[in-house]
Amino acid sequence: RTCANINRRTLDRSPHGFAASAKAAQEAGFNAFKIASFDGLLSAMTLAEARPYLDAGVAAAVAVRTEIGDATRLMIDCHWRINAKTAAWEIDALRATKLHWLECPVRPRGFRRRRASRSQRHDGKSTGSAY
Repeated sequence: RTCANINRRTLDRSPHGFAASAKAAQEAGFNAFKIASFDGLLSAMTLAEARPYLDAGVAAAVAVRTEIGDATRLMIDCHWRINAKTAAWEIDALRATKLHWLECPVRPRGFRRRRASRSQRHDGKSTGSAY
């Protein structure tokens, strides 16, 4: 399988934009897709505060699933934007998308210490791709 991380290439952050980005990647030969569709969501939010962002993220995942079909892997990276109180709601809402994996929904304990240590080692260089 070749995986397309279509998050950064998706400038139109609407469900249609995510689906169009997935379609372009699929037409380029990719057959697994990773998105990060929970823009604006913060782990400190209550479920009521988070719902518009959760709804938008789920809608994007549904649109991508519809575009790529059920036989193709779909993965979502949450970048620790979910908290324990909203995670159950999110997982249930995403059930219909038949995710292959849900990455980093909740920040692990002690993460800030590990993150600081890692950032001290980072050389500042980054690579990317069109997908």
